[in-house]
Amino acid sequence: MDVSTAELTGEWEVEILQAQQRITLQAGDGELSPECNSWCSKETVSRDGRTGDKAATVSVEIVHLAAKNEFGVFTISMLDEALFGGVRLGDEGRPLLTADESPNFWLEGLMTIKLRLTGSKEVISLVSKQPVLQVGRATSWPPYNTTMRDVSGPNEYYRADDPDKRPFLVLWGGSITIGDKPSAFLAANITIDSFEYLGEATAPHGVKLSWVDQRPEVPLIDHYHVLRRLHDLHGAGSWKQIGGCIDGDALVDPDFDGRDAVTYKVRQVFVDVLGDEVRGCGIETDFTVPALPTNREQLAASGFWSGWR
Repeated sequence: MDVSTAELTGEWEVEILQAQQRITLQAGDGELSPECNSWCSKETVSRDGRTGDKAATVSVEIVHLAAKNEFGVFTISMLDEALFGGVRLGDEGRPLLTADESPNFWLEGLMTIKLRLTGSKEVISLVSKQPVLQVGRATSWPPYNTTMRDVSGPNEYYRADDPDKRPFLVLWGGSITIGDKPSAFLAANITIDSFEYLGEATAPHGVKLSWVDQRPEVPLIDHYHVLRRLHDLHGAGSWKQIGGCIDGDALVDPDFDGRDAVTYKVRQVFVDVLGDEVRGCGIETDFTVPALPTNREQLAASGFWSGWR
């Protein structure tokens, strides 16, 4: 899996229908620019049966932008539950560049816009009625300095709390530009570097996990989340968050009983301008605490007696 992160900028032309006001939203250049990030990976490569061109699926876990404007503050997000894409490749495995400069990179998914207008405490959450399709021409991978243009507009957005899905805002067009360097927040890999069994060797009642706190190097990080799953389970649905919001470099999992191996990972989190948590992706940071041997002889032979408390 070929993973990349990047800083973002964006610009959109929108119309707030109730106010009959058309405005431009811009993000990525002001004080909230550290909150504008994306993470994607280039995965399965296949060949188009009709054209013979190679293409790779692109998995995007997060696109998040935030900004303050004269009318208030806003965030724009596209999340992995409904976001997918692809990139056309040349024979050498790089993005395919054609003489007519046609797009070779596309992303499609639902977009969420959140607004808090000046003078109001209410946060309005809006969802696109139809998927947003963005296309661009990547000249390299990672796709730095690539502008993705929205070709699906105009697109209506409705309030997430409106069961009738009445249009609140229309997005007429816009673009997101992938910057020229990785995202400091998303590129930070928080790796568990030690663990300690708790309780008696024959009756454990937990495990303590420790990692290096990276907040001094990455100021945007506010706190951490820890996720766990039984080691023989697979798929995102099997991960469960434990311990709430962790302000530190360690966590005790009281539910570890030694009977099964358990895999953990730590994700960095920041709180955006509207109070929502945005979580890092955790690239190859899984850490497995092994199950305990089932008898005293195995425990002695494997060295599990040391380190208990």
